Amino acid sequence: MDFGPESDVDLLLDVDVKEDLEAGRALWNVWDGLEAFFQRPVDMLTEDSLRNPYLRKEIERAKVKIYDGASRQNWFGVLEAVKAIGSFTAEMEM
Repeated sequence: MDFGPESDVDLLLDVDVKEDLEAGRALWNVWDGLEAFFQRPVDMLTEDSLRNPYLRKEIERAKVKIYDGASRQNWFGVLEAVKAIGSFTAEMEM
């Protein structure tokens, strides 16, 4: 993996919001907060938007699960996931 100071953070999200406008607002807020937290660009895809089978295969091969919302449905879990991303990116820069 090539990850350095100029690298972005790529995230695949599974959004559990049925209304498109509400989901869009939630994603925008998450994206904005993560870019502020990491001080680097964040690229996000949702499970539903991922239609390219080759890209899906590559993502499935390389992804690292950092949070499973099915196990904890609260913001504490999301904050823990953000901390995990921060730790992971810091380790990759070394």
